Amino acid sequence: MSLLAENTKRWNAMKEKPSFKTAARKFASRAMVHKSTYEYISAEIKQRHGYHIPWWLIPLVHERECVRGVDNWNCNIAQGSAFAEKSRIVPYNGPFASFVAAAIAALVEEAPYAAKNINWSGGGTMTIAEKYNGLKYARSGKASPYVWSGTDQYVSGKVLQDHGPIEYYKNGKPVIDTQLGIAISLRAMMELDPTIVLDGDHPGQEKTPRKTETSVVVGSGGGLLAAINALVPYYDLTWWDITGFVAATVFAAGLIIYFVNKHKKGQI
Repeated sequence: MSLLAENTKRWNAMKEKPSFKTAARKFASRAMVHKSTYEYISAEIKQRHGYHIPWWLIPLVHERECVRGVDNWNCNIAQGSAFAEKSRIVPYNGPFASFVAAAIAALVEEAPYAAKNINWSGGGTMTIAEKYNGLKYARSGKASPYVWSGTDQYVSGKVLQDHGPIEYYKNGKPVIDTQLGIAISLRAMMELDPTIVLDGDHPGQEKTPRKTETSVVVGSGGGLLAAINALVPYYDLTWWDITGFVAATVFAAGLIIYFVNKHKKGQI
């Protein structure tokens, strides 16, 4: 099953955990205070780069990436570093002149290039959000806490350090992400602001390669393909991609052999 299909299934089935409801609604209220700034970032990306990215995605990643979340305007939403400093963690970008400049760079220039996403349905949004954080959970067949914390789709397990393993127990206790996930946060924002629409494929959006939406194989059953993709983070190959590459290589090799033989025979 593709990551998009899995996240669409989870989005449609998810239920909020009662203990997270109050925090989710408080987040939505805090985010709405700055709606005009997020709309400005969205509009600038559209004007400068031609990409449609809904304004409401920006506070979702802002809250997850930054200490104090949407109340922290000294932060780079790419990885949580101060925007005015060179980041020491992936992605290594900055410094930037402002929160807005850093946010635009994070969404347009850094993997997974969220501004280029074409599917803003519930499942599509959860998929690009998961790619924003990384695919370690998907490739282990686990629900990402970055996306699903606070819902019944997530139970336990968390990557506690960059590029580290998913840890399930520490000091004899289960490792459980207590931060709001993207899904419950978006639901709370939708309740507060009825203008938020999950519109699926966006008309006029520049098309991204098919691999962006369909190729991540969930769990270990992906076999060889999953192993190949594990070597190339954020660049998710499908068998169609690999077949096309092989076919192009064979074709190019055939042309080279043809012209070499022609040359040897003095025909060219």
